Amino acid sequence: MDTMTAISHKLSICIPTYNRADQLDRLLISIKDEIERSGVGVQITISDNASEDLTSDVVSQ
Repeated sequence: MDTMTAISHKLSICIPTYNRADQLDRLLISIKDEIERSGVGVQITISDNASEDLTSDVVSQ
């Protein structure tokens, strides 16, 4: 598979986080709503710096 075929998104969003589960949850809901309205293919990458709160649970949803 060539690179152009493998990439189907037009926008990449990178989110670094550390112990911000509540804020991350609200952010992801907001991004999801915008993606659904726009119809644009989006890749979201979340970089968790070993959070000790529920950040991993939020990302799993």
